[in-house]
Amino acid sequence: CEYALLRAFDAKLGRGAAVSVEDELLARTAQLGGEHEQRHLDELRELSEENVAIIGRPDYTVDGLTAAAEATMHAVQRRAPVIYQAAMFDGRFAGFADFLVLDSDQYLLRDTKLARSVKVEALLQLAAYADTLAHAGVPVASEVECVRGDGATVRERVDELRPVYRSRRIGLQRLL
Repeated sequence: CEYALLRAFDAKLGRGAAVSVEDELLARTAQLGGEHEQRHLDELRELSEENVAIIGRPDYTVDGLTAAAEATMHAVQRRAPVIYQAAMFDGRFAGFADFLVLDSDQYLLRDTKLARSVKVEALLQLAAYADTLAHAGVPVASEVECVRGDGATVRERVDELRPVYRSRRIGLQRLL
């Protein structure tokens, strides 16, 4: 929501009060989503724990985000089979992919979502990661995956998602 985004920025700049919405259901859903992601990480670790590179969440500063993105690139360069919480930062936008999974010579982006169906926002998020990684020279698989809460995996083509993401990003940049 563009309005909510601008209100949040206004509050950070001291131009108005922050809009705060306490939502216990959203907080519980986030907790369950984190547990779902952790279960998937545990499954991957059972296959081979030493093959999982964990990036972790950095400080939300330019230096912290840059360091996390560099750690991700280092893991890619050494061809880590799985990268958990892969950080992407292009100097303007930051994101954290749940998983990058090495598949042949390309990295497959995989996200975990509790929802019974994959939401557009989740697909745009994966497209953003694919676009950022590709611009950094990382070979990205032609599809992305969402592992739903019921265990089903949904695959979508990156070449269908990327143009929509790019259009939305341009619009957001204009707004900002």
